Amino acid sequence: MYGSKIVMNRRIIIPIMLVTLLGGSALYARQTAAPDKRRLVIVDANQTTNKPLPGGESMTTLNGSVVITSEDSTLHTEKATYNGDTQIATAPTRLRLDDKQNTLVADKGVAYYSTRDADFTGNVVINVRPSQNSATPKNSLRKDFK
Repeated sequence: MYGSKIVMNRRIIIPIMLVTLLGGSALYARQTAAPDKRRLVIVDANQTTNKPLPGGESMTTLNGSVVITSEDSTLHTEKATYNGDTQIATAPTRLRLDDKQNTLVADKGVAYYSTRDADFTGNVVINVRPSQNSATPKNSLRKDFK
């Protein structure tokens, strides 16, 4: 009887451990920008401070009217940190991200410029400005979206 509980516990614990390890790997993989995925990122603020990190990286702390621009998107906030090596910006204060078709507003967030991903939290509002696409059927809702 006791042996079956141990086997059952192993059957439950091993998949949980695998999911945890894979999840941790995915988080770590998201932290580093692949050399071929690097994008041009322009950072501007009223005050900037560079701080060296272990491993030769540096973290830039940005304060006051922070604007981070990459390709067709622009992030606006009052405070942020930016790691140019990983191309990750973190905004602990209210932020707005604008591109051609969307405006996202949130209480705080993280932008991953190498993968063009973002994680926003707290009172997230998305305003979508779709462009028309004449190739979709006439009565389709998709006709208004790109």
